[in-house]
Amino acid sequence: MYIIDQETANEIARTVKMKYPEMKRIFEMTEEDADQWEMKFRAEIEEKADYEVARAVSTYLPLYLENWAITLYIRKKKNQGLRNMMPEILSPKEMALWAKKDLMYLAPEQITQIIDVTSEYEKRFIVKVGMKKADPTPESEMPRPTSLRTFMGMMDAIKEVREQERLIDSQAGENSDTD
Repeated sequence: MYIIDQETANEIARTVKMKYPEMKRIFEMTEEDADQWEMKFRAEIEEKADYEVARAVSTYLPLYLENWAITLYIRKKKNQGLRNMMPEILSPKEMALWAKKDLMYLAPEQITQIIDVTSEYEKRFIVKVGMKKADPTPESEMPRPTSLRTFMGMMDAIKEVREQERLIDSQAGENSDTD
């Protein structure tokens, strides 16, 4: 997990509830153990995909699977700057887009492989903890998204309100002409 320094990962594991026991073990590891886990995990993925796909999945999968725990940690710390180290990743597709941003030379088929391999590993982790995909965390415990997607949704809502205001203003102008 070279995006999250291991000291921060250890603190996340200690201070917030994590969804997946295997991910918690990884977050609790020493730097050396985490590096060994990552190399082993990459080798496992390389049996199904190329090196770049394996690198992307091994780097971003912990961020994706434990996104809600990471978000809770960032909120507890009251430090949104931590998002630079731990981006909010809400889906395998988003994970592939982050990988493409960091590894600019990924081909379209590699992006598809990242999504497919991520979905496969997500299922593996869900089965290990006996969860259903639709049943990850009680809604009351879920942090509110702070992603670009949320920001863009807010901007769309603002645009819609402004358009409605313009429509109302234009209708009011037409009505005052007829008075």
